[in-house]
Amino acid sequence: MLRLLLEFKILKILTVLFISLFFTSCGEEDADFNTNITNQVIFWSDFQGPPISITIKDSNGSGTITAISDSSPDCGSSGSFTRTLSPGS
Repeated sequence: MLRLLLEFKILKILTVLFISLFFTSCGEEDADFNTNITNQVIFWSDFQGPPISITIKDSNGSGTITAISDSSPDCGSSGSFTRTLSPGS
């Protein structure tokens, strides 16, 4: 039982680290002067494991990643977690 709990904790830590690699900003990247700033961020994962809970500090919300994506999905995509943040957040 202890080994199972330890494996679960390690899996949880690896999942969080893996998600941090795929933290993506939503918006146009190639424009010289970007007028399409949405202040949106999306959290997604390509990890095939249990749903992942996300909480953003300072009451910006929380959600769950339930979908598996091979590449960065659009903001608001089902199964990902998208939030609009104030500038400088």
